[in-house]
Amino acid sequence: MPRILFAVLNWGLGHATRSIPVIRALQKAGASVVLASDGDALQVLKRAFPKVETRELPGYNIRYGRKNSLVAIYGQVPHVIRTVSREHRILRSWHKEEVFDGVVSDSRFGMWLSDVPSAFIGHQIAVLPPKPFQAFHMTAFGVHKQIIRPFSDWWLPDDPTLRLAGDLLHRFPLPKHNSPRSPRVNWIGVLSRFSGESRPYGFLDNRLNTHEPFIAAVLSGPEPQRSMLQEALMAVAPKLPYPLWIVEGRPGGQEFKTLPNIKIIPFLDGPDLQHLLRSAEVVISRSGYSSLMDYVVLGISKLVLVPTPGQTEQEHLGQNWRNHNRAAVCLQHNITHLPEYLSQAQKCAPLPFNDELLSHTVHQWLAICKGKHFT
Repeated sequence: MPRILFAVLNWGLGHATRSIPVIRALQKAGASVVLASDGDALQVLKRAFPKVETRELPGYNIRYGRKNSLVAIYGQVPHVIRTVSREHRILRSWHKEEVFDGVVSDSRFGMWLSDVPSAFIGHQIAVLPPKPFQAFHMTAFGVHKQIIRPFSDWWLPDDPTLRLAGDLLHRFPLPKHNSPRSPRVNWIGVLSRFSGESRPYGFLDNRLNTHEPFIAAVLSGPEPQRSMLQEALMAVAPKLPYPLWIVEGRPGGQEFKTLPNIKIIPFLDGPDLQHLLRSAEVVISRSGYSSLMDYVVLGISKLVLVPTPGQTEQEHLGQNWRNHNRAAVCLQHNITHLPEYLSQAQKCAPLPFNDELLSHTVHQWLAICKGKHFT
């Protein structure tokens, strides 16, 4: 039974939730998995896999600015580089004590080993610069290739026919399978924590039971922007046609709060979150890539996306989905006009997808981990 370390970036909850189906696929294929992360992402993994061994890694601790998220992120680059170096040293010490047959990393750049297969999960071929600096996209592409070069495999969480990631993944040519000193590239399809789960027909938590229509807002991402969006939504809630249910995305939270036209829920996962998303008249969400994949898998199309200000990835994904009539997009400073965007969301349609790509890639990679083909 191959022993696999699975490391996940703690940047919002999306990396942890989209890793759930990959972890399940590894287990189903016969692997013994050890999970590693930090903060809320680690808590999400523990909730999803309570019997699986977990280990803690140093946090990247990335925070967005209140006005310019991009400047704030760039200012934290030296800290991120130090953390990547530190996590790589930690991984090597773990591997020395107890050998791993393979490593899977969802966006943690230091989680690779030179002597065992190491797969990187990432939906960006390069960090997307803001519009005034688009000329630097090719430079970012070159930097990204160097960063992931130590990995033996690159797993792409997208459907090659749907191209959900837009320019984040499809603007430049992917490395060819025979390219020297480049990772092998494989598609693993649309990833969602809800993949393979049966459809619930009611809430398990009695506090959620209702016969009235509602609008659901699912919050995610680093502070302070997560709380800023919540405050803006609470301010506009009296203008909405239905009560607003806000899922805060705080795994450690416990208490529900009920205010006029607002229900505040600290955290939901599993069947209750799925039922909430399927039952809502409209879903309001950040345009994070993992959230978008969840909506594709659940067939949810009545979406209002609110990109994190200054987060170029979410801004591009929001624009891409709006251009393809997959969602309505409301910028955060326009939240006061949210009722208009709710009407736009009613006109969008769900997307089909291929759910067999992940299983095929995992089985092939585990064969490599067993030493049959790895060089």
